[in-house]
Amino acid sequence: MAQKLKRSINMGFRVNEDEKYFIEKKMEAAGWKNFRSFVLHFLIRGEIVKIDLAEIREMNTLLRNISNNINQVIHWVLYRLVLCRKVLYCGLLRSLSFSVVL
Repeated sequence: MAQKLKRSINMGFRVNEDEKYFIEKKMEAAGWKNFRSFVLHFLIRGEIVKIDLAEIREMNTLLRNISNNINQVIHWVLYRLVLCRKVLYCGLLRSLSFSVVL
């Protein structure tokens, strides 16, 4: 009579050629020859890291707001510079035209 397997549930997944190559390179670099034991080791004993990006998203929003404010200030300053140049240029033309008329 056949002995019952300790692990009777089959779990599988599909990969493409690039993923298969990458997995095989990882196994080779780690010194594993058996794919099943490689996967079991890293799925059961491996560390799963969950990163909370909420703070980074909030900082990104604040940074975007600050950069928007800076852009608005620069736009305002440049607009005033152009306006001042136009006023000075018009004033210079008026003074020259008055001196020519006299």
